[in-house]
Amino acid sequence: VKLDVGSNVETVEVTASAASIDTTTASVQTSFSGASMADLPIASGGSGVINLSLLNAGVGSSGAIGLGAGPSVGGQRPRNNNFTIEGIDNNSGSVTGPLVTLPNDAVSEFSVQQNQISPEFGHSSGGQFNQVVKSGGNALHGTAYEYLQNRNLNAADNLSAVNGDPLHPRYDNNRFGGSVGGPIRKNKVFFYGLYEYNPVGNSSSAGQLYAPTAAGWNTINSYSSSPGFNQTSMNQLKQYLGTAASAATAASVGGYPLVGPGNASLGKQVASAKPGEIGLLGISSKPVWHLSISTFQTRTTCARASF
Repeated sequence: VKLDVGSNVETVEVTASAASIDTTTASVQTSFSGASMADLPIASGGSGVINLSLLNAGVGSSGAIGLGAGPSVGGQRPRNNNFTIEGIDNNSGSVTGPLVTLPNDAVSEFSVQQNQISPEFGHSSGGQFNQVVKSGGNALHGTAYEYLQNRNLNAADNLSAVNGDPLHPRYDNNRFGGSVGGPIRKNKVFFYGLYEYNPVGNSSSAGQLYAPTAAGWNTINSYSSSPGFNQTSMNQLKQYLGTAASAATAASVGGYPLVGPGNASLGKQVASAKPGEIGLLGISSKPVWHLSISTFQTRTTCARASF
């Protein structure tokens, strides 16, 4: 029996289905997975994963629309937005915006609703931004990451050349951290934690500010016996603010500021308040460092299995 050599046949079968449309509600909602947060550069800076909402139709940057943080949804002011973490209120009490900013690597899912909001989201009429925090699992796992920008990677601004400024002024932004998660008791209780550190260094420009002269500091210190006067705080202010060598004319500064007990802005300053002499003080250009407060998020979760 003669057997012919056959060919090797490989079959690749790809199965996919279109996204289903929820016909039970008119709300427009988009969810972003952890892969989108890690792969899309729009989420690497600024407001973090909240920037992903800008990929949706009807969502744009706030521009000059009004106060508040976050994007503009449907042409509304950013202060009409609502920010939650797993459904828990995360709005700043001053001007609407997220009170707690979660690092990208701590978020497992991010969703935004744009219109026809259901009654459970009764806080605002704008966008509803919700983040879900990662949790641990039965296997010990962790991540290490760094997001960075610096002068050697950033493109030069042509206006810097026109103005005669350095094409690549100092700017070093390093945001790095790590996370770890795992079981406390397998199939029962898990833990997850993340630490992030963000030092930023850039160059400052020379300028001027108004500071008390020697006579002005003496006027301030003449109230050192008044209730509420803290000499330690005053010494620190004088050390880092400095002393103007000469006084500016009172007319050029709209009158010297009054020094004395009470609140001048509320019209409750004492009548014995005296003008404090001030003058111009030069500021030299030097490197400036900004350091964000290190954050540490922990989460202990329970599996659906009963204890």
